[in-house]
Amino acid sequence: MALAARNLFDKTYVSSCLAQGDCFYGDRRTVNLTVARKFYPLRAGSRARRLSSDGKSATATSSPASTLKAPAIREERQ
Repeated sequence: MALAARNLFDKTYVSSCLAQGDCFYGDRRTVNLTVARKFYPLRAGSRARRLSSDGKSATATSSPASTLKAPAIREERQ
């Protein structure tokens, strides 16, 4: 979480002037709050809670790639 504020007391000030004499006022009070959340992938064998399509909670289990079996391939000899 981060909080940033500029011109906190909302004072009127000149932020810049050009060579020909044009001047510009600075920004008014600005306050920004930033909230971030990191999501990490499930580890092999860990459990996660999720909602099923009917709205009831269900438990899902991920399995490591080493336990997955590839389909058998048969070669026919001629």
